[in-house]
Amino acid sequence: MEPVALRKDEYSSVINLSSKELSVSHLKLLSKGLKFAPVPPQVDSLGLKESLECFSRSLRLAEYFHGSKSDAEDKNMKFRKKSSWTPPTNRDKHLDAFIDVVKKEIMEAPTGLFYRNISSDERCLIKELQNDSGIVIKEADKGSAVVVMDMESIYKKVDKNVIIDIEKEASVMLHNLYCRGVISKNMLDFAIPNDTKAARFSLLPKVHKIGVPGRPVISGCGSATEGNSELVGHFIQALISSIPSYFRDTTDFLDKLRKLGPLPKDAIIATIDVVSLYPSIPQPH
Repeated sequence: MEPVALRKDEYSSVINLSSKELSVSHLKLLSKGLKFAPVPPQVDSLGLKESLECFSRSLRLAEYFHGSKSDAEDKNMKFRKKSSWTPPTNRDKHLDAFIDVVKKEIMEAPTGLFYRNISSDERCLIKELQNDSGIVIKEADKGSAVVVMDMESIYKKVDKNVIIDIEKEASVMLHNLYCRGVISKNMLDFAIPNDTKAARFSLLPKVHKIGVPGRPVISGCGSATEGNSELVGHFIQALISSIPSYFRDTTDFLDKLRKLGPLPKDAIIATIDVVSLYPSIPQPH
C-alpha cells in the first residue's frame, strides 16, 4: 500500500481507510478535528456536584495537613494506596463559608444561556459514529488528519484472558522482592495488583508512509503491571542521570554541547533514528 493520497478539497483533513461510506455530513463533522469539543445540550448536574465535592475535599485536606510533613519529604507517601478520607467540617469557619458560597453560586448559576457549537443533526451523527462498532477513528501520527479505519483491520480477538495470569506473575515477583528486603511493606501493598484491567493499546496511523503502519500508544493505567512500573521508575531514577549518554531535556543537551567547546575540523556530527523500538521488544503475553 502506497502512502495515502490526500484529497484536495475542504475535507482533505479526513482520511477514510475503512469500508464505511462517509457522507458529506460525516466529512464536515470529522473535519472539525478530534480536539473539537461540542457544547453539551444541558449541564451535567451530577458530574458538576462530584467535581465540587472533589474541589471541596482538596481544600479541606490542604487545611488539615497545613504545616505537617509534606508528601515530597516523606519518601514512603508515594507508595501508599489512595485514601478517600475527607477531613471533618467545622474546623475552619472561613473555609466552610467559602466552600458553601462556591457550591451555591455554581449550582444556582443560569444554565440555559450558552452557545451551542453544533447542530442537532451533527449531534446525531456523533452518536451514530460512536455506536458504530465496525470502525475506529484516530488522529494521524503527523499532520492532525482524522483517520477512519475498520475495526477488524487493527484488532485481533484473543482466545484467552491472560490478565489473571499476569496478576499472579506480578504478585509472585513483588513478594519475592519484599522477602529479600528490596521493597518495603508499603511498596508491596501499593504495587500488588488487585481487580485490574487490560492495558490499553492503540495505533496512530502513519498515513505518510508506505503500508500505513501505526505508531503504538500504550496506557498501563489500572493494569496489573502499573504498580511494578512505578517501583521500577522510582529505583532507576537516580541511576539514569549517571549514564554518560543521558540528557534530561533539550536544554541539558545544549548545555553539554557548549561544554564540549569548539569541535575539531574533521569532526562528523551524526544522529541515530530508532525505528520500531517498542514493537521490536519480545512480548511473552
